[in-house]
Amino acid sequence: MFTLPVCQFSIHEPDGDLSNPWDISGAVYDSSYSITESVLITGLFFNATGTKLYAITNGNDTIYQYTLSTPWEISTATYDSKSYDILTNGGQSQAQDLFIDATGTKLYVTGRAPDEVTQHTLGTPWDISTATFDNITLSVTLETSITALFFDPTGEKLWICGQTNGVLYQYDLSTPWDISTAVYNATSFDLQPEDAQPQGIYFKPDGTMMWMGGTISVEVHQYSLSTPWDITSMVYDEVSKDVSSQGIDLKAINFGDDGNKMYTLESTNATISQWEL
Repeated sequence: MFTLPVCQFSIHEPDGDLSNPWDISGAVYDSSYSITESVLITGLFFNATGTKLYAITNGNDTIYQYTLSTPWEISTATYDSKSYDILTNGGQSQAQDLFIDATGTKLYVTGRAPDEVTQHTLGTPWDISTATFDNITLSVTLETSITALFFDPTGEKLWICGQTNGVLYQYDLSTPWDISTAVYNATSFDLQPEDAQPQGIYFKPDGTMMWMGGTISVEVHQYSLSTPWDITSMVYDEVSKDVSSQGIDLKAINFGDDGNKMYTLESTNATISQWEL
């Protein structure tokens, strides 16, 4: 009689996070933050570390600044008691969206009255209360109801879209970050098949993906660019995320935490919702 040797087997678990960053198809609602400083919030912007949040409002044409005590966790946001009036500083009303460069020293704002982009400088990086108007504007004649803007990391390309034409337009800047040198380069992409009234746009930091949030579908739609930052190479991924559970007045979208989080802005209730990807 003999005893068979006991064989021990181990199952190897894959290393790392099994989540799929940047893919919105599996996004799950996580938490939210309600802005009480104003009504009709129309745009939002995060700094690169997820510790600062900026919200712009159509209610009184003002930008408000917030600090997140835990980076990228919207529920930890608190108002910094700092703001910037863009109607007084630049004459921009019916504010829609904002963008700040990577240094935190250049601010860009778009509105509908008139349809233009205005350029501002922050004396102290990321401190919105130190902003001043540069007396530089870009008049947008291609669209009569601007809703969103976005720059590439070099400041050499600018995209603008609106809800009248539902088209994404691309501008080239001969001097980076100086919108007085911006020229429309006859490059555009029609967003209407997915939503006739696009509201927010966001590009992946490497320029290979883009997302658009629309107010008709109340969905975020996902696109891929085979050539980074070249929207002529962009195609719709047939991927979308319905965010109507958090309100139907979708105005802006943003991403953070290396693509592991998505943020949507519901204007009527002035609430930013956080989604885990």
